[in-house]
Amino acid sequence: MDERTFRCRRCTARFANRRQLYLHGMQHHYQSGGGALQARPWTDGETPWEADDDGPLKTVYEANAPIIMENHSESSVTSSYNVPLTNDFTVPQLMEQSERIFDRQRHAFRLNLEFGLILRHTETVEYRYFRPFQNESLFEHPVYISRRKDLNRLRLRLQRFNVTDYILRQRPEPNGSPI
Repeated sequence: MDERTFRCRRCTARFANRRQLYLHGMQHHYQSGGGALQARPWTDGETPWEADDDGPLKTVYEANAPIIMENHSESSVTSSYNVPLTNDFTVPQLMEQSERIFDRQRHAFRLNLEFGLILRHTETVEYRYFRPFQNESLFEHPVYISRRKDLNRLRLRLQRFNVTDYILRQRPEPNGSPI
């Protein structure tokens, strides 16, 4: 048996590397639970990979779509709200989502942000998706929200914070770059 192949434990297919095995698993075996996925974040119909004719980006995005487009997970103790965004999101868009979260709550809560990213390695030009919970939270300490006016504190923190700089610092290797 060749040690350089990786076998899928569900269907026993073999792959040359772990990346191919991961993409296979996401495309053929990943289950996102009950319910449909959320809508894609772009509205004009043109996807990011169509603009640049970037097939590898499409492959990574589509393979990870069940995670990127996953619905919210709410419970009485902790909840996760998944909000698919484009690369050119704004603070007002983040605040609109924060207000929607506030409207769903029945009690005070703490809010922090994490971003899922598709990064491109500048030397190998390969794309890789990084799940939000594998990255650091945006704020060192979550924002405590008990009243609607507490959202102003969140807005001020987001306006003072350079989110693009934060995302660029999430690169696992020094020569990765966001798409």
